Amino acid sequence: MKLEVDPKILEVIADRSTALVHLLRDRADEYGLSVRTLPCGAMLIDTGVEAPGSFAAGLRLIELCHGGLASAALGLVDLSGFVLPQVTVESLHSAFSTYRLQASYPVSADAPEIRVCGPIRLWLDRVVTDESSIPGIAVIESDRLPDDAMVRIIAERSGLSPQSLTLIVAPATSLVGATQIAGRVNECVIFTLAESIHFDLNKVGHIVGQVPICPVGQAAQKRPYPDDFIHYAGKVMITLTAAPEDDLESLVHQLTFASTPIYGTFFYELLSQAGGVFENIPGLIDINKPAQVTINDLATGRTVHAGSPGIARLVALLGGGNTK
Repeated sequence: MKLEVDPKILEVIADRSTALVHLLRDRADEYGLSVRTLPCGAMLIDTGVEAPGSFAAGLRLIELCHGGLASAALGLVDLSGFVLPQVTVESLHSAFSTYRLQASYPVSADAPEIRVCGPIRLWLDRVVTDESSIPGIAVIESDRLPDDAMVRIIAERSGLSPQSLTLIVAPATSLVGATQIAGRVNECVIFTLAESIHFDLNKVGHIVGQVPICPVGQAAQKRPYPDDFIHYAGKVMITLTAAPEDDLESLVHQLTFASTPIYGTFFYELLSQAGGVFENIPGLIDINKPAQVTINDLATGRTVHAGSPGIARLVALLGGGNTK
């Protein structure tokens, strides 16, 4: 799908992405990050494989996944006694920043578990040319740090030199990883509009989302995943300019997780059925949806909504609620 974008926005992406990387590098100790230069010359920022990370670093990573076209903030939410951090994200130029930058995919068929997003996508997808100032910044979802061989694959496929790359690694089971996945709640709506419903993303205006950040850990087999919190507690408000033939009631319903045939299922069950490979989850393009969605039609001022939170399901997954 071709998305209309002002060339000046590419300059903004270049400036803001570079500034965010400098912020992570310069405040690495404060943010709990590890920064090093790999033998091939690429900069590597570890946010959670060996480094402890932080929620603050996760917020900046959400913005970086958008190419700087986002604003992320942290708060707290009470889920029947469980007090959890919660992220609120406003995606700017939302269709472009989430669909063309934040949405991730495996950069190599040999390593499907290593997913890449961020400004590097503009190079991988040939959205920009050799004259572009877009930096080679790749946000990598992985439980392991990339070696020189993986860096060279990214460099070759993007057309950039290894020395010009910055790789930021965030495992899903880390504070930073869980935070940046929570920040994908807006992307879920845009991805569904594009890939599942085939709605014209150029009609989309603003999008604001909110979702609790999943507690992290690796021991429990039936542990909650960040995706569960999007499915059962994610909230999104979207503005768009609808055409007369657009059925907004049907559209908003299709954007909620309750519209899926797997409602009531947890993400660990989906992964188990898929052999632990995210890409092999059946019907993947149709299930990345939040709990609640509101649409404001800018053409008419009309507002519609659908969905409801499934907090009780999350509480059961977290451990049953208040033990008193």
